Amino acid sequence: MCMGFQAITSQIRYCNSSLCFTHNNSAGFRFNCDITASNFVLSSDINLKENISNASILDSEIDYKIFNFKSNPNEMRYGVIAQEIEPHYPELVNTDESGIKSVKYIDLLVREVAYLKNKVKELENRLNG
Repeated sequence: MCMGFQAITSQIRYCNSSLCFTHNNSAGFRFNCDITASNFVLSSDINLKENISNASILDSEIDYKIFNFKSNPNEMRYGVIAQEIEPHYPELVNTDESGIKSVKYIDLLVREVAYLKNKVKELENRLNG
């Protein structure tokens, strides 16, 4: 374990007894702990976007899981397995330089909300139809 900041080629690493993070220019920050914040704000300005279209999601191949991380066996979590969703939705999965995969959970959840919205609309049309 390192203490304080340490330069590793183009990567910055900081560790103390309760926090460790790394940062590099290509992958951004990576933390090995819980992060608590009053809000997570993502850029959403139309001036930052292109190729915009409605998300009319008609299918969902996502299988949600209950699991624990090996580093915290007593805490049950809910989520997905990156390797399982990558074949269907590669745009939701990142792979770092050591091969560890992560999921863009906010994008995943927005996609699922769009899917459920379409399903509700479809069922309403059947009932009213």
